[in-house]
Amino acid sequence: MTAIPKQSSSSTRRSHSSGTTRSTSRTRGTTSGRQTQKQPTRKADQARVSQDVSAQSNVKQVPNFQSWASPNAAKSSELKPLSGDSMGRKDKGDNVKQLQEHLNKSGAKLEADGNFGPATQKAVRKFQRQNNLTVDGKVGPETMGALNKGLSLQKPESKAGPEDKKADPQAKKAEPAQKPEEAKKADPGAKKAQGLPQLAGKNLTPQEKYDHYAAMVQAAGGKIDPSKPTVLGLRGLGVDGQRHDSGRNTGSNDDTFVVLGRDKKGQPTVTELSGATHAATAKGSVAGGVAQLRPGNYDVSRRHDYKGHEAWAVNGGGNVPVYRDSNRDGRISDAEKANAVKKGTTGDAILFHWDRNASIGCQTLPVSQLNKLKAAVNGGNFNYTLLDANQAQ
Repeated sequence: MTAIPKQSSSSTRRSHSSGTTRSTSRTRGTTSGRQTQKQPTRKADQARVSQDVSAQSNVKQVPNFQSWASPNAAKSSELKPLSGDSMGRKDKGDNVKQLQEHLNKSGAKLEADGNFGPATQKAVRKFQRQNNLTVDGKVGPETMGALNKGLSLQKPESKAGPEDKKADPQAKKAEPAQKPEEAKKADPGAKKAQGLPQLAGKNLTPQEKYDHYAAMVQAAGGKIDPSKPTVLGLRGLGVDGQRHDSGRNTGSNDDTFVVLGRDKKGQPTVTELSGATHAATAKGSVAGGVAQLRPGNYDVSRRHDYKGHEAWAVNGGGNVPVYRDSNRDGRISDAEKANAVKKGTTGDAILFHWDRNASIGCQTLPVSQLNKLKAAVNGGNFNYTLLDANQAQ
């Protein structure tokens, strides 16, 4: 995060005061004899007056810092810590203005107008991604704490001398007291690397969870349609928050599907399901090797049952972009991915269906999870966004 550079007020005073000091000597004009007799008194008085004028002039030459400096830097490090309830889109007031000032201190370039608009929400999401927080575009205790902590880390080091050095050990002693609180607020499913997709925190409201996953879909160019469910596939991330190699192309139910929908009252619903976004076996009768659906955005439509259970077809069952396990080792290597992209490799009949432990490239779920998927999408069609959870968005 790039902090906004701040010009020192002390250097400002020097730059504006240099070259503006006025001389205390004055050119003598023609005077009367009576004036000449009183000249010593006038010289002393004039010297004092000249010094006063010079001092006042120098003060006036130092501009009001907030009148010309960047509004992002105007508050220096004196910002009041954020606290209280969460903030989100369309909120207004001094607390939002305070939030904007904190975001600006952390590198944003917002107008601190007290309106929580799209630009502020975008800045919040960026801050959350860069600091491994839940990316929901809202400011709750977790994000507030991170912003407050970020401000303390960005305060300039003191150069005053020995007295400041004495204060440093006290500051270090205060740090451990904050760490337990920070640990409690941390999302246990978070990945230390920046920008990786992660599960929504268990303590979030349905709306917050919905916003969290919707942000991932939108960042990938997917569709959020209020009249149609959206399914998010997270390859390489299980419902328990554990990550695994997303290149592995065998095994069952170690990935996550998230269904975003609306109930009859129009309220957001979020359903997290376990399944697999990859094949179950390393070998099959497929030319070129077992397939793996490439991350992207797809339309999924209801089709006839598949071996006695519900099934849906990706892009109508037609050609879809896939990777191929050409050496049949059960893993999609970077070279195999690059080759598939270069050649525009496609696959047929990629379905959502129940896990038979024999898939050669479909999206599969255990029967119990498949039934939950059916209920969550109301048995109909849906939009599908597939992400590699080990790739930063």
